[in-house]
Amino acid sequence: MNVVIYGRKGCGKTLNAKKLADHFGCKNIVEVEDTVFDESKRPIDTLFLTNKAYWYIGDLQLIGEAKFISFENAIIQVEQPVKIPEFLRQAGSFGGGE
Repeated sequence: MNVVIYGRKGCGKTLNAKKLADHFGCKNIVEVEDTVFDESKRPIDTLFLTNKAYWYIGDLQLIGEAKFISFENAIIQVEQPVKIPEFLRQAGSFGGGE
Protein backbone atom coordinates (compact mmCIF):
# COMPACT_ATOMS: atom_id res chain seq x y z
CA MET A 1 0.00 0.00 0.00
CA ASN A 2 1.11 3.56 -0.65
CA VAL A 3 1.49 5.96 2.28
CA VAL A 4 1.44 9.76 2.04
CA ILE A 5 3.20 11.58 4.88
CA TYR A 6 2.44 15.28 4.97
CA GLY A 7 3.84 18.03 7.15
CA ARG A 8 5.29 21.47 6.99
CA LYS A 9 8.67 22.09 5.44
CA GLY A 10 11.52 21.29 7.83
CA CYS A 11 9.50 19.11 10.22
CA GLY A 12 11.68 16.01 9.70
CA LYS A 13 9.89 14.05 6.96
CA THR A 14 12.99 13.56 4.82
CA LEU A 15 15.27 13.09 7.82
CA ASN A 16 13.13 10.16 8.99
CA ALA A 17 12.04 8.83 5.58
CA LYS A 18 13.89 5.51 5.81
CA LYS A 19 12.49 4.66 9.26
CA LEU A 20 8.99 5.64 8.17
CA ALA A 21 9.24 3.60 4.95
CA ASP A 22 10.46 0.56 6.88
CA HIS A 23 7.69 0.91 9.46
CA PHE A 24 4.91 1.20 6.87
CA GLY A 25 6.37 -1.48 4.59
CA CYS A 26 7.15 0.86 1.70
CA LYS A 27 9.92 -0.04 -0.76
CA ASN A 28 10.16 3.35 -2.50
CA ILE A 29 10.43 6.92 -1.19
CA VAL A 30 9.24 9.84 -3.32
CA GLU A 31 9.32 13.58 -2.64
CA VAL A 32 6.06 14.69 -4.25
CA GLU A 33 7.20 18.24 -5.03
CA ASP A 34 10.12 16.94 -7.09
CA THR A 35 8.31 14.23 -9.04
CA VAL A 36 6.13 14.11 -12.11
CA PHE A 37 4.28 10.82 -12.15
CA ASP A 38 4.28 8.62 -15.21
CA GLU A 39 0.62 7.75 -15.73
CA SER A 40 1.53 4.37 -17.21
CA LYS A 41 3.34 3.28 -14.02
CA ARG A 42 1.28 3.35 -10.87
CA PRO A 43 3.42 3.51 -7.75
CA ILE A 44 3.21 0.47 -5.47
CA ASP A 45 4.41 0.28 -1.86
CA THR A 46 5.64 3.86 -2.01
CA LEU A 47 6.11 6.39 0.78
CA PHE A 48 5.29 9.87 -0.51
CA LEU A 49 6.63 12.87 1.41
CA THR A 50 4.91 16.20 0.87
CA ASN A 51 4.12 19.55 2.39
CA LYS A 52 1.09 19.93 0.13
CA ALA A 53 -1.95 21.07 2.05
CA TYR A 54 -4.36 20.11 -0.73
CA TRP A 55 -4.57 17.52 -3.49
CA TYR A 56 -6.03 17.67 -6.96
CA ILE A 57 -8.12 14.70 -8.05
CA GLY A 58 -5.57 13.97 -10.78
CA ASP A 59 -2.80 13.67 -8.16
CA LEU A 60 -4.91 11.27 -6.13
CA GLN A 61 -5.72 9.13 -9.15
CA LEU A 62 -2.03 8.80 -10.05
CA ILE A 63 -1.02 7.88 -6.50
CA GLY A 64 -3.81 5.32 -6.24
CA GLU A 65 -5.00 3.82 -2.98
CA ALA A 66 -3.02 5.36 -0.15
CA LYS A 67 -3.04 5.98 3.57
CA PHE A 68 -2.69 9.69 4.36
CA ILE A 69 -1.07 10.53 7.69
CA SER A 70 0.50 13.62 9.21
CA PHE A 71 4.19 13.48 10.05
CA GLU A 72 3.42 14.06 13.72
CA ASN A 73 1.09 11.05 13.84
CA ALA A 74 3.42 8.91 11.73
CA ILE A 75 6.38 9.28 14.08
CA ILE A 76 4.22 8.28 17.03
CA GLN A 77 3.54 4.99 15.24
CA VAL A 78 7.22 4.24 14.68
CA GLU A 79 8.45 2.00 17.49
CA GLN A 80 12.07 3.15 17.39
CA PRO A 81 13.11 6.65 18.39
CA VAL A 82 13.15 9.06 15.47
CA LYS A 83 15.38 12.00 14.69
CA ILE A 84 13.69 15.27 15.57
CA PRO A 85 15.30 18.45 14.21
CA GLU A 86 17.07 20.28 17.04
CA PHE A 87 15.07 23.50 16.63
CA LEU A 88 11.81 21.56 17.15
CA ARG A 89 13.10 19.84 20.30
CA GLN A 90 14.21 23.18 21.70
CA ALA A 91 10.81 24.67 20.94
CA GLY A 92 9.17 21.82 22.84
CA SER A 93 7.05 20.77 19.87
CA PHE A 94 7.60 17.08 20.62
CA GLY A 95 7.68 17.02 24.38
CA GLY A 96 11.39 17.71 24.58
CA GLY A 97 12.61 14.18 23.81
CA GLU A 98 13.63 12.03 20.90
